[in-house]
Amino acid sequence: MLIVGVQLIGLDGIVIARALEPFPIEIRALDAMHLATAAHLQNSGLPITLASYDMRNRAAAQALGIELFAL
Repeated sequence: MLIVGVQLIGLDGIVIARALEPFPIEIRALDAMHLATAAHLQNSGLPITLASYDMRNRAAAQALGIELFAL
């Protein structure tokens, strides 16, 4: 199953600060928020897998070491 559960989380200063930093690949602002959140959760020890058809988003996630779901 692709989505086991969905949980809303608040954006803290760490995530916002990371989203404002440069990414390995040029991405849009909302994608930066998503990837910064995913990276933060992954760094906290949670397993993260990104599912996206956006090739820029996938490339940036891969450069950050975020696992990609095969679509």
